[in-house]
Amino acid sequence: MSGIIYGMSGFMMAHLGHTSMIHSAVWIPLIIWSLEKLRYKFTIQWFVSTCFGLSFCILAGHPQIAVYSAGLSTAYIIFLGRIAPIGCWKYYKLSFGALLLGIGLSAIQILPTAELANLGLRSKMSFQEFNSYSLPPIEAVQLLFPYFFGGKPSWFYDQPYFGRWGLTETTGYVGLLPLVLAIVGLLCSEKNHISKFWGFTALITFMLTLGASTPLSWVIFHIPVFNKFRVPSRHFIEFTMAFSVLSGLAVPPIQKKLLSNFLLRKIYRSIIGFVLILITAIFLSKDQIVRRIREVATQEEASNFTLIPWHNPAIGIPLLILVLSLILLMYWSQSPSSRFLKLFIILFLIFDLGSFGWFCEWQYASPNKSLLTPTASTQKYAKTLNASQQRMLSINGGLGKLEEIPVNMSRLWGVPNASGYGPLILSRMSQLLSMGTPGNVSSDWRLEANRSLDIMSIRYVFTPGNLSSISNVQGINWSNANMSIKLGSGCTKQQPDSIKFVHSPKKSIPKITTIGIVSSLACSTNIPNDTEIIEVQLTDSNGKVATQKLRVGRDTSEWAYDCSDVLPAMRHSRSLIFDSYPVERDGFPKCQGHSYVTLLPIDKLSNIQTIKLKWLGKSGEIDIQKISIIDEDSKESYPITKENSDDFATTGRWQYVDKINNKAYVYENLRAMPRAWLVPEVITLNPEQVISTIKSSKLPNGGFYDPSKIALIEKNLDFKIKNLDLAATTKVVKLNDTRIQVKTNSQYPAFLILSDVYYPGWKAQIDGKNTQIFQTDYVLRGVLIPEGEHLVEFNFKSKSFHIGVGISSAILVLFGYLFFKEYQHKSINNN
Repeated sequence: MSGIIYGMSGFMMAHLGHTSMIHSAVWIPLIIWSLEKLRYKFTIQWFVSTCFGLSFCILAGHPQIAVYSAGLSTAYIIFLGRIAPIGCWKYYKLSFGALLLGIGLSAIQILPTAELANLGLRSKMSFQEFNSYSLPPIEAVQLLFPYFFGGKPSWFYDQPYFGRWGLTETTGYVGLLPLVLAIVGLLCSEKNHISKFWGFTALITFMLTLGASTPLSWVIFHIPVFNKFRVPSRHFIEFTMAFSVLSGLAVPPIQKKLLSNFLLRKIYRSIIGFVLILITAIFLSKDQIVRRIREVATQEEASNFTLIPWHNPAIGIPLLILVLSLILLMYWSQSPSSRFLKLFIILFLIFDLGSFGWFCEWQYASPNKSLLTPTASTQKYAKTLNASQQRMLSINGGLGKLEEIPVNMSRLWGVPNASGYGPLILSRMSQLLSMGTPGNVSSDWRLEANRSLDIMSIRYVFTPGNLSSISNVQGINWSNANMSIKLGSGCTKQQPDSIKFVHSPKKSIPKITTIGIVSSLACSTNIPNDTEIIEVQLTDSNGKVATQKLRVGRDTSEWAYDCSDVLPAMRHSRSLIFDSYPVERDGFPKCQGHSYVTLLPIDKLSNIQTIKLKWLGKSGEIDIQKISIIDEDSKESYPITKENSDDFATTGRWQYVDKINNKAYVYENLRAMPRAWLVPEVITLNPEQVISTIKSSKLPNGGFYDPSKIALIEKNLDFKIKNLDLAATTKVVKLNDTRIQVKTNSQYPAFLILSDVYYPGWKAQIDGKNTQIFQTDYVLRGVLIPEGEHLVEFNFKSKSFHIGVGISSAILVLFGYLFFKEYQHKSINNN
C-alpha cells in the first residue's frame, strides 16, 4: 500500500514531465529503509545501501529533490537515533557517516554543480523569489478535491484552471483512502515513535509548501543550500512520503483488530465534520470563485461553474471516493483476513489515486518521438549558424513554441542558441541579455545602442508570431503584448535616451488625429507635476512632422503611486489608470501597481512612417507599454504590433528574414560579431561600468563604444596600439564543447576576443605556451596576441570536476575494500 501511494501520488504523476525530479524522488524510500535497518544492526549491505541510495538520488540530476531527501534523512536520524536499539551514538556515527560518504560519492557532480550555482542566476535569491510557486492557503483544498481549481480540458474534468501557479507545481494529492488510513496509522500504530515522526514530518512539510504564509519559510530561507531553491510546493515529496508510510503503518493494527469501533467512529465523525465545514465554506465562497474564474475564462465558462457534486465531477468524484473509503475501512476492520477485501482495497486505492493521476498532463502534453527530428526550417538555420559559428536567440526562451526553436530543443536539434533555462543561466549572462529564469529576454535587445546581442555573436533572433492579438478598451484597439521599452536616466542603470519605430502597416492609414500611449514611470517620486518627460515625434509619408510632449501627472505617473511607502514622497498627481496589478515586495506591504493611458492630439497626418520617442527628464525612467494611433473622426484605431511595425531603432541593424508557420518571426542581426575578432584597444572598467557601456554604447568618459575596436576588461591592463591592421584576420579552426582553436594573423599586437563565456576551468595557450585569459566584455574571454601568425588554443579542464572524480573514486575504492573485508570475514566464519 505504501509503495502504491508513493508511486502513484499526485506529486509523482504531475511531475512526470520533470524526469530528473522523478528519478531523484524514487530513491527516498530506499534511503529511509536503509537508515531504519541500521537502527537495529550494522551490516555492510545496509550501510552501503544508504550511501548509494543518497548518491543515486543526487546523481539523478535534480538538486532540489536531493537536498530535500538529505534533509529528510537527517531529520530521521536525529529524531529516531535517540531510541536506536544499536545505541544512540553508534547509530549517529554510522548513519551520518553513510550520508557523508553518499555525498562524497557524488562529488563528481556536486562540486561542478556548486561552482555553477555560485555563478548562476540563483546564486542570490530574494525572499519573494524563494517563495514563488508556493501553495496558496486557499488552494490547500486540492488535497481533498485535486481538480477543484480546474485543469486542462479533458473528457471528464472540463473546468479551466483558475488557481495561481498551475496544477503541476501545487499538487500534493495523496488519495482520500490514504488520508483516512494515515489517521489510523498515526493513532493506532504499534511503532509509536515512527508514526509520530512521520506525522510531524507531514505537518512541517505541508507548512513549508505554503511558503511565506507561515514563519517556517523565513527559517528555511536562512539555511544554506536550502535557500538556493524556489517552488516550496515541492516539499510535497516529503509530505507524500510521510502519508505513504503512515498509511502502511495502519495495516498491522487493522489486521490485528486493534482498531476499536469507538475509535473508528470517532475518526469518522471528525472526518465527516471537517468535510462538511469545508464544503460549507466553499459554497459560501462561490461568488469569489466565479469572479476568479472570469479572470481566466470566458463568461460562458464562468456562468457554467457549479458546486453541485453530480454536475461537477471535481467535487462529486472525491466525495464519492471518500464515502466509499470510509465504508471499505469499516468492512475491512471487521473482516481483516478477507482476501477479497484486501484485493478490492488495493484496486480501489489505485482507482482513488488514478482519479487524479490519469488526467495529468502526461496524457495530453507528452512529447512525440517526431520531435527528435528537426524540421526542414530548423535544419536550415542549424546549417547556416554552424557554418558561420554564430548563434541564434529565442526571445521567449524555454516558453517559446517549437517554431521559435526554444532552448533545450535547440540543443537537441544542434542549433547554437544563446538562451538558457533556470539554474543553468549564469547571472552575468542573465544581466547582459536581460534574461529571466525561463530564458525569455526583455525588450531592450531591440535598441540601437544595445550591443549585448552583437558581442554574443547572435545572428538571428526568433520572436513569437502571435504578438498581434488585439483588445478593444473603451473604443480603442491596443496590442495585448506590452512593448516594455524603457527610456531615461534609469533606476539602477542608464536606459537609452530615444527610440524610433518604422511603421509599416498592411493598409494605408489616410488620417491620424491622436496618438494613445500606455506607460508608467519608475524612481520618479521627486518629479513635480507638468514636467515634460517624453517628446513624441511623428513623421508621415509626405515628410510632415507632428510633435507632442508627455507630461508627468497628466499623461503618466509613478507605477507604485499607491504603495504606502511611496505615496508620502510623491510630488506629482496620479494620471488616468489603464491597468492595475498586485505587487509583493520584500519588507513592504502588498499594494497595487498601475500603468497609465494618455491620448495626445496631433496635427492631421497621413500614412505615418516613423514614430520617435525622446527622453526629456533628468531622473527616473519610463516604461512604454503600448502605442496606438487613432483617427477620432472615423473612430478607428491602429495599435503598433509586430506585424505592422519594424519596432527596431534602425533598419540598418535588423533585417526581416522569415516567418515560420505564422508562429515565429526571424530577424537577422546585421551587426552580429564573428565568433572571434581582434581589437587594438583595451579599457579597464568596473563590472557595472562594463555592462552599462555595452547596453548604451557610451563609455564612462562620454566616448563611443564599438566592440569591434574596443575590449572592456575588469583588471588593470594598459594596451592600445596606434596603428590598426585592417588586414588582420582570425579564423576558428576547431570548435567543440571543451576545445577551441583560433588562428590569428596581425601586423601589430592585438587583443583577441572570443565570443564564448568566461568560466572557471578554461585555459589558453598561444603556440603551445600558456597565457592569461581576461574576463572581457562582461561575459566573454580575451587574450593578448603578439604580432604575426599564431595558433591560440582554449581548453576546458575543470578543477572542480577532477577533484570530484578523485573523491568519488576514493570512496568507491573504500567500498571495494569494505566488501572485500566482509567477504574475508564470512569465509573465515564458514570455515
